[in-house]
Amino acid sequence: MADIIVEPVGEAEQTVLDGWLDDAARWNIDVTDVATIDAAYESYVDRVIAQDETEREDPTPFVAMIGFALGQWLTLETVLEWRVITDAEGRDIGLSLPDESSIMFPSDFVADAWNEMQRDWLADWARDLRTQLEVLR
Repeated sequence: MADIIVEPVGEAEQTVLDGWLDDAARWNIDVTDVATIDAAYESYVDRVIAQDETEREDPTPFVAMIGFALGQWLTLETVLEWRVITDAEGRDIGLSLPDESSIMFPSDFVADAWNEMQRDWLADWARDLRTQLEVLR
């Protein structure tokens, strides 16, 4: 993976991750249950759609929080592990296969779905990914 540096999560990054997961808990998200992550996403989309466009808040923090909750679920259900990933776009917390041959940022998938106002996708997407990764266990 040229120009990409993958490193273990350090204390500072773990603190950031823990903060996002604490935020998720305040949204009644149980990171061991993808259905709760899906429900929080759907509830937020419902709330935003019901608002006048001029009154809508920036969804970025919510999208990031859902991404971290989804990522945590994936670490519990698959071989994926949290890593610090540095690439041309900067340094961020993402997921990697144990051999670091593949990386992903769960928040990117959430952001893409959000931008399309996609509904009823998250739990099925996560379970499908889990199934695909089962061969690596």
